[in-house]
Amino acid sequence: GVNVPYCSVYDADGREKMGADHKRRVIGYFTNWRTGKDGKDAYLVPDIPWDKVTHLNYAFAHVDGSNKLSVGPDSADNASTGMTWPGVAGAEMDPTLPY
Repeated sequence: GVNVPYCSVYDADGREKMGADHKRRVIGYFTNWRTGKDGKDAYLVPDIPWDKVTHLNYAFAHVDGSNKLSVGPDSADNASTGMTWPGVAGAEMDPTLPY
């Protein structure tokens, strides 16, 4: 077996656990530009079929010069950090989270 003390997502043989309902990785691709702001259909986080994916590739996050995960500068024009959708069901801020 493999001793993996830092993470519990691997089995004793070092393979990633996918859960009983997934035999392999199912990777979803999620962009930050399907906001609906341009008049086109929005595709927001609540629209992701979470019961069908095991991993999510978020475009275009990157590791910045400080070795931190970044989704770009915090501004009103950055759909990842600066947009809110008042009155849009499913797009509300979660009051239980410490934003």
